Amino acid sequence: MTTQRREFTREIIPDLMALLSDGGERDWIKDAACRGMDTSMWYPEKGDQKSHKLATETCARCKVRDECADYGSFEQYGIWGGMNLKERQAARNGR
Repeated sequence: MTTQRREFTREIIPDLMALLSDGGERDWIKDAACRGMDTSMWYPEKGDQKSHKLATETCARCKVRDECADYGSFEQYGIWGGMNLKERQAARNGR
């Protein structure tokens, strides 16, 4: 794992999850299938197909997948709403 990604995973993700869980306009997070799971699965290393598969399978059965995809549509890292960065970019561009 690169130093930048390691720092992002260790420092930013817990803060992000706390922010998402605080209620308000992001109340949907309480219904997320991933809530309480290890967040590193949604930030797999390049080529880590096992983590990617587990994350997308969890997303596939999530009832707030659309809300998550909308929220993470411009995120540079991770899997949001079952999509990686390239998939999110294609969805934003209508492909």
